[in-house]
Amino acid sequence: MEAADKDLVIALLRQYAGIVEKKPGCPPLAK
Repeated sequence: MEAADKDLVIALLRQYAGIVEKKPGCPPLAK
């Protein structure tokens, strides 16, 4: 996996985590 691809995946995961955490009643993701 290239560094650029890894950065993209991390960015997507962070964005997804932020969306999930904003929803009420959802358990926080393990950090």
